[in-house]
Amino acid sequence: MSTLESINAQIKEHEEKIHALKNERNALKLMKMCDITDDDLDRVGNFQVDLKYETYSNEEDEYSNDINGKMIITYNYTNIHFKTPTEFETNIYNVKLEATYSYHESYQNRYEPNIVYTSKVDLHGNVGEWEYIDDQCIQYSEKDGKWADIINKILKHIDEEETGEDVGRNWREMMEFINDE
Repeated sequence: MSTLESINAQIKEHEEKIHALKNERNALKLMKMCDITDDDLDRVGNFQVDLKYETYSNEEDEYSNDINGKMIITYNYTNIHFKTPTEFETNIYNVKLEATYSYHESYQNRYEPNIVYTSKVDLHGNVGEWEYIDDQCIQYSEKDGKWADIINKILKHIDEEETGEDVGRNWREMMEFINDE
């Protein structure tokens, strides 16, 4: 391997380590912010918080301000269903919450900047009926385990009886908090 290839391989290795450490830091900050305890993570594996949060401004235009954020929270939930006292069945659910936030302000829209935010939940696994009520909660039956408790704690922090504009601001503030060093 040439020196250049060796350096590139080392850079890639360090970038992967940095990404993993940032993911771990993001998860710890989210847990702190939303009161997610170790007990909540009892049957949870591979809990990750991937965040991309960027801000832009233009020194020549005092009104120019752009924010783009995307947060993806993923984890695996293991549900154990006892068929008899000695026989059980294990189901693993892959849970994903994805939230995006976009803010654009310029001189032309300085009094009403463009704000767009979205959130969605994806679930893979053999689970019963459930419903995602945008930015509020997941309604589900706990007979398939408490797979949605973590997402509901996050959404409780976002919603709290807020209006649409406030919900968008709450997503932005959560992303800012997690992104800050």
